[in-house]
Amino acid sequence: MNLTAEKIQAGTDAELERLRDLGYDPNGRLVDLDETAETVVASCVRVKECGCVIIGTGIRPNPKYFLLFEKLLKVVHQLAPKARIGFNTNPTDTEEAVERRQAN
Repeated sequence: MNLTAEKIQAGTDAELERLRDLGYDPNGRLVDLDETAETVVASCVRVKECGCVIIGTGIRPNPKYFLLFEKLLKVVHQLAPKARIGFNTNPTDTEEAVERRQAN
């Protein structure tokens, strides 16, 4: 899949709407791959109690972002210790990731 920023944003927006239609109250954000990613994630999980946090496929499987992935997991673990952590495989299967985590 050739992902562009526009495709990622469109997929993310559609998934957030699908989650709202299912009764969830998502607080989705895209993060940069630099200095502000931890701050953005921290601000998201501080806004309200999170039942599930999804860390997207743009960060997780890429070895170049391994340390960033670790930092983001640490932020979620520290600030939202009760949140379940899920992973999507592309911008259009976030609903499935949330549903998996809610079931387990």
